[in-house]
Amino acid sequence: MALEDDMLGMLEQLEAGKKQATILLLSQLWDHHMDSYNHCVQVGLKSLEASRFLGYNGGQMFFAGLLHDIGKLKVDVKILDRHVPFGEEEYRIIQSHPAEGYAKVRPLFPFEAEVLLRHHKFCKRSYPEKFPEPVNPNGFDMNLIESYARLLGVIDYYSSMQRHDGYPYPEGNKMQKIMQERSGMDEIIRRLFDANILA
Repeated sequence: MALEDDMLGMLEQLEAGKKQATILLLSQLWDHHMDSYNHCVQVGLKSLEASRFLGYNGGQMFFAGLLHDIGKLKVDVKILDRHVPFGEEEYRIIQSHPAEGYAKVRPLFPFEAEVLLRHHKFCKRSYPEKFPEPVNPNGFDMNLIESYARLLGVIDYYSSMQRHDGYPYPEGNKMQKIMQERSGMDEIIRRLFDANILA
């Protein structure tokens, strides 16, 4: 329950306009695809937990995680509901979600938008292929953004495995082995992050 309280606390700390816009985006995702909404909440909470473990900025990781799949608002529900591997055309459509999310989140959370844009960069089939120049009026540290994005990718992968959604996980998958060896999320994240499994 403490993490859920933290989530509400994080939302309460936002200035009114940003809070309303964030809640509106999440409400739209709730209406569009409940599983994607639940996944975003889970990834946001796990990102907050992991950021505490690793000494990262909890607010930045939380909002990057909470909004990481908001671009799926533009993806047809029939594709989101698939429970078999995607065909090439479906995969191309799915690949658009980080850029779509980036466009929606950047006005609210510029740093977090840079992170969520890159959360699939470290997967075997990395996407998007090109990244826009970051909007960094505050001189964002791109190394930090890449580290946060890599962690977000790990947490997204971990959460997707728990959901058994449309992504294929072959027999002997390293993630499955690690999950069988230890149940602690902190150990899973540390080992994946250190081993660069998703690169």
